[in-house]
Amino acid sequence: KQAAFISFLLSMKAQPASANLMQFPCKNGLGNTYHFMRAGESLLEEQNILLTNPLFLTNREAALSERGIEQVLDACRLMEE
Repeated sequence: KQAAFISFLLSMKAQPASANLMQFPCKNGLGNTYHFMRAGESLLEEQNILLTNPLFLTNREAALSERGIEQVLDACRLMEE
């Protein structure tokens, strides 16, 4: 599943960044879109171990569980729609 997850992420098309000059006050609003997404379940969370120290979150033990991979894939699919 991890190989499918990686190939899915690599297949996603990056949206071009665009910058425009903005006059304030904005008459039509900014028009920004924000997406909030929590990371999928980790291997530690799967064992009911909560780890919040950011120095340890890059360890292999904090990698995504199978359920976490599915959660991220589902969230990516929803954001594509």
